[in-house]
Amino acid sequence: MIHPQLSVVVPLFFPRPHEARVRTTLRTFFAQLAAQSYPDFELFLSDSGPEEHHDVVRHTVDDLLREFPSLSTKVRYHYEITGAQPLSRAEAMNLGVQRTQGEGLLFLHIDCKLPFDGLYRVNEAFSRGALGGGFLKVYVGKKWLSPLLLTEQYLNWMRTMLDRQLVGTNAMFLTRALASNHPYVGGFLEDVEMSDWMKRMIPPSQWKLILSPVEVSAKKYDKYGAWPSIAINASVMGLYRLFDVDPLLLKSQLYHRSFPGGWAFWKTLTSTVVKLIDQSLRQREHKDD
Repeated sequence: MIHPQLSVVVPLFFPRPHEARVRTTLRTFFAQLAAQSYPDFELFLSDSGPEEHHDVVRHTVDDLLREFPSLSTKVRYHYEITGAQPLSRAEAMNLGVQRTQGEGLLFLHIDCKLPFDGLYRVNEAFSRGALGGGFLKVYVGKKWLSPLLLTEQYLNWMRTMLDRQLVGTNAMFLTRALASNHPYVGGFLEDVEMSDWMKRMIPPSQWKLILSPVEVSAKKYDKYGAWPSIAINASVMGLYRLFDVDPLLLKSQLYHRSFPGGWAFWKTLTSTVVKLIDQSLRQREHKDD
């Protein structure tokens, strides 16, 4: 394909790429792209890590493209050999910008599913003058009467529609001209930083929110349960927004750590948040001196 209208950039990372899990994940993802009503796109899979992981994923991609022949000319799998430390999501996104050709770019997570006309709607938004935007989202696989129902409403209506704040699972999109100017920095909360940048750079009249929601897996909320997971996410955002805590510190101390179960979870979370607030305030005092 030459100069497609849309480039879909998907950062990948399989820490230990077991073939069956990789195949299941990619087959589900390819199936949704093959069913899209808009044909003029390319898909760039940006992967990285040690050299020995490369063949497992590449062979799986090649096999699956034989199952989805309509994607055979659209998909490009790129593996950046980086050793034990993979590219950050921001670095992978930037690599996708550099190595694709579409006039518009859509950044999509591997565990997210677009509405069947999602690519058509993104292209339509660009054709009507939008410089960027995103989708509403809905969690799939959540339990009946889950607090994630309330979380969806808050995220969609309060944060996204009223305040134009997005995260990666909102499937953010940008014109190539704008995407080429974004710095793509950070190893965590890079999507929040990108959303803030988009909000500064794009006038409200050229910012488009697509109301047909992206389906987002609720599986990550199973580890500790819905309420504890929501509390972790809220703590991360509150500490980042209100106390300017370093994102990588939030990643190690809250997002990617192991918490105990039961009441011990809340005790550990509270003590960790208090400690991070105290550190932040001390650093501010030191800067002011």
